[in-house]
Amino acid sequence: ERVEKEGALPSSPQPKPIREDTLDQPALKKQRQDAPAPTERPMPGKAYKNLGFIKGQESRMFRIQCEFEDAARRLAQVQHVCLCIGSGKLRSYASHVAALAEVVKDPSRAGEAALLARQQPLLKLNEVSRDLARKITAWSMEREPDG
Repeated sequence: ERVEKEGALPSSPQPKPIREDTLDQPALKKQRQDAPAPTERPMPGKAYKNLGFIKGQESRMFRIQCEFEDAARRLAQVQHVCLCIGSGKLRSYASHVAALAEVVKDPSRAGEAALLARQQPLLKLNEVSRDLARKITAWSMEREPDG
């Protein structure tokens, strides 16, 4: 009998240690060998190989993430960037003059005429910007093989 200290929690019985010599008994080995093998069951296919899943709505977030990762991988080698931002609303000078001539003929299109008149000072800047961007792009593509 164990005598517990007053106020202390009773201790739980200690498990008996497994003796190594019992593991080598032939009966235990045979019992382990005779145990039924775990049943094989078909494994589900990988999601990234399932085209129906990849194209589904559930995978939209992953497809977007893939676009970011692919762009990051392709752009990782870029060292310097020259970003040219323009406006899709500005036309070429010739197109602008033709549109202005057509709008001026119709008095009901006075709003369009006013817009075209406000855009006119930007036409020269837009043209110069496009030429500069075209020249930088051509230069960059020529030197690409050189690294």
